[in-house]
Amino acid sequence: MTITKRFLTVAAFVMLAIFSGCAVVTPPSQEQMLSADYGPIPTEDQIQRGIVSYLEPRLKDPDSALTKNITKPKKGYLTLTSIAAGSSYTYGWIVHFEVNAKNSYGGYVGYKEYSVVFRDGKVMNKQ
Repeated sequence: MTITKRFLTVAAFVMLAIFSGCAVVTPPSQEQMLSADYGPIPTEDQIQRGIVSYLEPRLKDPDSALTKNITKPKKGYLTLTSIAAGSSYTYGWIVHFEVNAKNSYGGYVGYKEYSVVFRDGKVMNKQ
């Protein structure tokens, strides 16, 4: 291996180590959680519409989606991170649920767990 290739390899590993270290996120403090504004609790209609809007771009056949075990909203937060700004939190209401939907072959794949965070009646997590 030439010196240039060796240098580039070492530099790549150093950069990987630096940026993976930036991914460490600390949760909000208890004081932040208690004083946070979570917005109004979402209605059942907002939850149903939010789940549909969340699933549509993620499923091969969103019309086939079967949901179950939709939990009542609980206070929670989303962590937003960036290398420049660090961590920030968006507080809202977390709803957990399970979904079974058809794959490309038309068969149901089995129930999978999902969670969404609502703020002001809208789903906040877009990933």
